[in-house]
Parts: sequence; structure tokens; C-alpha cells
Amino acid sequence: MTDAAKADDGRARRASKRIAIGLVIGAVAVSAGLVSIRASQVKTQLASFEPLNARYAAWGEPVPPNPCRRPDEVPLLRDRGEDSAALAARDNPSPELRYLEARLAFERGQPLPARFGAALTCRGFTAAVFLAARAAEREGRRADALMLLDQVLAEQPDFAAAQALAATLRTAQK
Repeated sequence: MTDAAKADDGRARRASKRIAIGLVIGAVAVSAGLVSIRASQVKTQLASFEPLNARYAAWGEPVPPNPCRRPDEVPLLRDRGEDSAALAARDNPSPELRYLEARLAFERGQPLPARFGAALTCRGFTAAVFLAARAAEREGRRADALMLLDQVLAEQPDFAAAQALAATLRTAQK
């Protein structure tokens, strides 16, 4: 190989390295941008739940896990959360919507709707399990209520209302 050919080969290798480095830097920059956009979307989504989170705080209940919630339902739950017909009419509702519908029925002294089961299938939704325990207690099924309360307290040991109801039921058993 001649000296000129060696020099050309060296320049080509350096150019290839620069291109590869540029591609890596570009890919990292695009990834960082996507992560930044996604983080911004999550932050906005969490902010949209603030009115509902305040309601849970006022009730002394933990908020549902994110997989149990849907941001597109926030306006309905915020503005018409006391309208059981509007909640029941929603197509393909989240577990949170079904929970709030059932909670409303419970507060009105009505039985929990069968649709409430959807809320209980959402893992970690301790407020839903607590509502089921309260309904069981109201129906006189104390053993069921205690079993559900034990489940709630295993997942959320600092849930004060669940602690109080469990203590009341255990005292009544004696």
C-alpha cells in the first residue's frame, strides 16, 4: 500500500469514527428529549389528579395506584362525581370510577353495585378493599370485614380508618 493510500485509509477511518460518534451523540440527545417529554407528560397527568387526590385526603383514604386511574375521567369525576347516573353511564370506566360510583352508593345507604368488582381487581387499590370491608360490616358479615381489613392493613399499615374499624370489630367479637 502506498503512502497516499495509507493516508486516505486513515482519513476514511477517522471520518467513520466521527460519524459513529455523531450518531451516538444524536441518539442520546433524542432519547434524552423523549425522556424529558415523557416526564413532562407524567407531571401534567399527576397534576390533573390533584382535585381527586384532595378528595381522598379529606376522606382519610389513600389515592388509587396510577394503573387504576385515567386522566380523561378527571373532569367527570371532579365535576359530576356526585352524579351516580353519569358515573354508571360511562363506557369502559377505570377502576377508580367504579370505586367512586360504589362509594357514592354506600354513602346513600345503598348496596354496592356489581360493577364495583372492577375496582377490586386493581392491585394495590386499598381504598376499594376498605370500602368492601365497610360494606361487609354493614351487612353483618364481620368475619369477611375483618379478613378484608387485614388485607388493607397488610398493604397500607398506616391507614387510620382501617385500623379503627378493625379494632372496633375485634373488640365487638370478644
